[in-house]
Amino acid sequence: MTKPKPWNRIETARVPNFHATQQAAFAAISGLPRKPECTGLLFESMAERYAYLAFEYLEERYTEPLTLSDFRLHMQAIQTSAAALLDVLRTLRGPAIDALNKLGPSSVAINRRTPRLPTLFEFQEHLAWLAESASRAQPTADIKDGRGPAPMKTLRKIADRAADDFFEITGKTPSRSRNRGSFGEFLKTLFGALRIAESANSFKQEAVENWKEGRSPLGERRSAISVKE
Repeated sequence: MTKPKPWNRIETARVPNFHATQQAAFAAISGLPRKPECTGLLFESMAERYAYLAFEYLEERYTEPLTLSDFRLHMQAIQTSAAALLDVLRTLRGPAIDALNKLGPSSVAINRRTPRLPTLFEFQEHLAWLAESASRAQPTADIKDGRGPAPMKTLRKIADRAADDFFEITGKTPSRSRNRGSFGEFLKTLFGALRIAESANSFKQEAVENWKEGRSPLGERRSAISVKE
């Protein structure tokens, strides 16, 4: 029988050191031409924020959603295992049953909230219920038909944040230009510093449009302030 895959693959990824990631982000930010009022303290704050986002990206990229196929494998494994254990318990004879029934709270550690351990007969009933439930369980709405592309929420957040920081540091408007010192070059350098596998170019255009339309974090804060005023 095929076993269900572990829900989290982040242990298989090479998780970077937080401080090293922060330093790499700081170096990427420091490479930008800065306005006189921009200090190293501002860069350190930005770099720390990017380091947290880098780890958020890792979690998002390596934590796989439960698919319909996964769900069926899990239910099949529960049904098969519960039914197999139930078959074994039903073949037990007197001495074996007595030996198991003698194990109570005094010999087995249980949760304090549990008044007592179930009897062997009750345990068999629970197993039968578990096997039956697994055979009849239906997937919920949040279970997808397939894995699809890797989630991009955090990468979009990083790109939008980068557009704001680029403007704050350089005073230049983020654009789709590929010239030296452009936003695109900064985003590519930042993605490399954060060890992001996806191409920065795939997120550049959307980040530029979001910044122009006021949908970046800085733009949203400005809109909120203007509404209050």
